[in-house]
Amino acid sequence: DSDPVAVSAIEFAIAGVVNLIPAVIFQEPPTVITQSDILNFLYLTVVSTMIGTVMQAMGEKYTEPATTGILMALEAPFGIIFSVMFGYEVITLRILAGFILIFIGVMISTVKFKSRRKTVT
Repeated sequence: DSDPVAVSAIEFAIAGVVNLIPAVIFQEPPTVITQSDILNFLYLTVVSTMIGTVMQAMGEKYTEPATTGILMALEAPFGIIFSVMFGYEVITLRILAGFILIFIGVMISTVKFKSRRKTVT
């Protein structure tokens, strides 16, 4: 049994290092960092990323793999739904098509279809 918090900490450490390398190479350091910048960074890091990821890992530990797969596959459609609800996105044909394709793919992969083949005896 693995500890969800430890797994998440390792995930954050690896992602931090992997993303820091190109950031140092390709980005210029900011000339000014305001209090608002720091608060935004902390909110995005701690609330949006760390807490969400740890809670997700904890939930996955106690959930059936099939259910976890369905929830993970529906992450993008839920993201679009909430983004539209909060007024950050406008539904376009491309977004709608992507939502439909993902939803159909999830349903096909999880629904057990009855076989119509007859068994020859």
